[in-house]
Amino acid sequence: MRANIAVDEGGLHSWRGILTRGIRADSKTTKIRVGLLAPYLGKNYGDAAILEAAIHNIRERIPNCAIHGIWGELEDTRGLHRVPTHPFYATTVSLMRKRREDAGGEAEQDRRGGLAARLKACLRRMPLLLFAAQLFYRICRTFGSVPVELRHWVFAFRLVRRLDMLVVAGSGQLNDQWGGPWWLPYALFKWALAARLMHTPFVFLSVGASCRVTKLSTLFFLRTALALASYRSYRTEQSKQFVTAFRSTHQDKVVPDLAFSLPPPKQAAPFLPSPSQFGIVGVAPTAYQHPHYLSASDESVYNNYLHLLAQFVSSLVRTGYTVVLFYSARQDRKIVDGLYSLLGADLSPHLPQCLARPLLGSFQDLRAQIETFDYVVASRLHAILLSHLARKPVVAISPDPKVDAHMNDLGQRSYCLDIHDLELNALTHTFDSLQAHRRQIQDHLQGLLPRYRQALQLQYDHVFGGVSHVR
Repeated sequence: MRANIAVDEGGLHSWRGILTRGIRADSKTTKIRVGLLAPYLGKNYGDAAILEAAIHNIRERIPNCAIHGIWGELEDTRGLHRVPTHPFYATTVSLMRKRREDAGGEAEQDRRGGLAARLKACLRRMPLLLFAAQLFYRICRTFGSVPVELRHWVFAFRLVRRLDMLVVAGSGQLNDQWGGPWWLPYALFKWALAARLMHTPFVFLSVGASCRVTKLSTLFFLRTALALASYRSYRTEQSKQFVTAFRSTHQDKVVPDLAFSLPPPKQAAPFLPSPSQFGIVGVAPTAYQHPHYLSASDESVYNNYLHLLAQFVSSLVRTGYTVVLFYSARQDRKIVDGLYSLLGADLSPHLPQCLARPLLGSFQDLRAQIETFDYVVASRLHAILLSHLARKPVVAISPDPKVDAHMNDLGQRSYCLDIHDLELNALTHTFDSLQAHRRQIQDHLQGLLPRYRQALQLQYDHVFGGVSHVR
């Protein structure tokens, strides 16, 4: 018996015999099998927090559940959450590398000119032929070869047929910012179609969108994937607004980010900062607009941000605060090191006592370290969210609308600054205001967070509460 969420009974029954060979049932078919779908690479602790929250709450409601992770990378995620893993994409190319290729590839080809440019000019006079050529080029470039992609389609059908439910687990998955429409939107479309044809309930849980979709191919893939879902919710009202053009989404719910449903941290912090009369400030720089990570970057934005942050941290240390540089994504470790180097010459007498950069090997380390802070200055969404979950006052230096939406939803808009026009005076003034209103902010979060948790518990109960048998 499948999960008790309504799913239309259309499908291709004749495919089942072909596509269900080779997938073994769990423990003699006595366990509920739930697939968690995410472009998870194992390097972003915010994504890890979302998945851990989902796994914890599903197992609370279905003790005999076998959870399967369908993620973007397998090597870096195997063993992190104690679940078997399967490939989300036909290939395991990282999303960062994919975006650099997509952002720079076509412009570089146009600059080369020659035969390729003349051929493209000819094809523009024949729109249908041009579309066919572009489609073939995209498929070959994205997936390496058509046979590889076809094999992954067959694999997806085989795996989904053995699942009792397929869940798109939070995160900002409704976008084409990483790799274009033929990467994440196409992958969601593929898994949604496989779930529908195999009669497996397909669910979007508290997903996010950071920008309005405009590309026709992205619109098609995301509209179809959402329409094929049995249940949909979005982590912010802003995320829902980005997909309001899709008719199927009008009655959908807004339910907070899944990370708000994490259980309390259990482990000790990897580093205990030195006590300070003024307090301990956690500062988490980000790689936003760093040229090493984004080919279409504005290096001036990154350089201005990092140098202003260095001046701000220097002033904190000189005032008497202890500052801990931390990160919520592994690529930001290099940014932490760069910031530490900038501060080294200026603060060399103070470094051992008042400035630290602990190694955080997991999202559990991140959560435990956040517990040691009195204040936080951060840019990534889940560095901010996990700090609020720990009831820490936060100044957000926002690089993305999703950060603005989070701060607005939590009533913290006064403590949110735009990274693109960041000024030292504004950052200092905002931090001083944060310090002055620390107790009011903590009391506000103390009252708000239980409501967020309750909304998530009701969602988990609705989606998973009645699942007690395998089909």
